[in-house]
Amino acid sequence: PAAPLTAGPGDRGRPDAGPSGTSAAVADAAMAALGGQAAWDRVHFLRFTWGVDTHYWDKWTGRHRLEGKTRDGSIVVLDNVNTRQGKAYVDGKEAAGETGARLLEFSYSAWNHDTDWLLMPYKLKDRGVNLSYVGQQQVDGKSYDEISITFDRGMRVDLTYLVWFNRDTHLMDRWAVLAVGQRREARLGIWLCQGWQRYGNIQLAPRRVQPDTRTLEFSNILVAATMPDAVFTSQAPVPGDRGRPAGPSAGTSAAVADAAMAALGGQGAWDRVHFLRFTLGAYTHYWDKWTGRHRLDGRTRDGSIVVLDDVNTRQGRAYVDGKEAAGETGARMLRSSYTDWNNVSDWLLMPYKLKDRGVKLSYVGQQQVDGRNYDEISISFDRGVPGDPSYFAWFNRDTHLMDRWAILLVGQRRDAPASVWLCQGWQRYGNIQLAPRYVQPDTRKTIEFSNILVAATMPEAVFTSQQPVPPIKAQGGGAATALGLGKP
Repeated sequence: PAAPLTAGPGDRGRPDAGPSGTSAAVADAAMAALGGQAAWDRVHFLRFTWGVDTHYWDKWTGRHRLEGKTRDGSIVVLDNVNTRQGKAYVDGKEAAGETGARLLEFSYSAWNHDTDWLLMPYKLKDRGVNLSYVGQQQVDGKSYDEISITFDRGMRVDLTYLVWFNRDTHLMDRWAVLAVGQRREARLGIWLCQGWQRYGNIQLAPRRVQPDTRTLEFSNILVAATMPDAVFTSQAPVPGDRGRPAGPSAGTSAAVADAAMAALGGQGAWDRVHFLRFTLGAYTHYWDKWTGRHRLDGRTRDGSIVVLDDVNTRQGRAYVDGKEAAGETGARMLRSSYTDWNNVSDWLLMPYKLKDRGVKLSYVGQQQVDGRNYDEISISFDRGVPGDPSYFAWFNRDTHLMDRWAILLVGQRRDAPASVWLCQGWQRYGNIQLAPRYVQPDTRKTIEFSNILVAATMPEAVFTSQQPVPPIKAQGGGAATALGLGKP
C-alpha cells in the first residue's frame, strides 16, 4: 500500500537579520524570521486547500496536483508548474482537446494566484521576481518596510503586489493587490495577514482579513517530507490523506451554498474576479470587487448622473449633468447608489453572496416543483439598508444552480403569495457563471441584465473621473482595456 502523508522534521531555529532600506534586505530579514532559507530549501512537499481547490506540490521537481470542482465537474489536474505540461481529468475521465488545455491553463493560473497568497514571503528572491523598495511607513503605531512585487512568469494577466513587513518581527503583516495599469496612489484593497504559525520548519499565515468586509482562510495545510508518488501520477483519490476537513452534511443551508458555489466555478474562481460591469434598465454599474470601489451611470429625475462611491465605506461623490451634486441632493444620490447596488447585485450575484459576512441563511427543506427536486433556503441581510427584503431561493438538487427565487418585503408573511422568478440563461463570464434573465412564470414579465463583463483590469479613471467611460472589451480570459486610450 502507498505510504500516508507525513510531516517534515522539527525546527532547527532561526537566524537574526534586519532590513537596511533595500528590497533585498527586507526579503532576507523576512526569510530569516520565517525559519531561514535553508529551512525553506528543505521543504519537499506542500498541500493546502482554498475554497473547493486543493493543491499538492512537489517543490523540488515542480510536480503539482489540483483537485476541485469547476463548471465541467469534479476535476483532477496532474501537471508540472515548471514545464506547464500535464493531464486533466473530469469526473474520472481524461479531458482532451480544448477542455484539457483550458484546465491545464486554469491549474497553472490557480497555482500561481493561490501560492502568491499563501507563500509570498518565500517567493521574493525567486527567478523572475522584480522587487522595489517603496519606503518606511507608520501604520496603527507600527513601523513597516513597504516593497512592491511584480512577476515575469508568462501569465496572460499578472498582478502587482504591495507588501508591508513589520520592522520588529520582519513578518508580512499587510498586503495589497494592484491590477494591471492601476496606479500606486489608487485606493488599495488592504488585507491583514493573520495567524502566523509553524508548519514543519517554516511559518505560514493561513488567514487573510479585509477589515470590516471579509475573511479568506487556507485549510488542510501540510508541509511534508514524503508523499506517495501516486499523488502526482494517478487521478485516483490520494491515499492516506486524512487532513481535509469534511464539508457540511446534506440538508443544511451551508451545504447548499457550498454546492452552488462549486457548480458555478468554485470559491477560488470567484475570489479571483476583480472587476465587474453590468447594465439593468437605465443604470450601469462598475465594481472593483477587491476594494469596494463602485461607479453608477444612469438617468434620474435630476438628469444624467454619475456616482463614484465605495460600497464598503458608503462614501463618495455624485454628479448631475457634469456638475458635482452637493448637500442633500448629493447625499440622496449616494444613498440611492448604495441601495441600488445592493438590490441589483442581489439579483445577479445572489449565489455568490450566500456566505458573505452579515448574511443569514436558513434551510427550509426539500421541494418538488414541475418534476424537479429542490433545496429551498431563506436569505436575509444585516447591511443597514432600510426596507431590505428577504429572499427564498430554490437550488436544483441535480445541477446545484439557483433555478427559482422569490422576494418577501419587510413585514410580509412567509405564507403570503410569493413573487417567484425563474433564473434563466446560466452561462460563463470569465471563470464564473451568471444568469442574466429572470422571468415571472404567470405574467411572463422579464428582467434582463445586459453589458455584462467580468474583467481582470479596468481603467483607473472608471472609478476616479466622472468623464464618460471609454468602450471596454474583454481580452483573453476576461481582461478589460480601454479602446484607443492605452493605459489610464
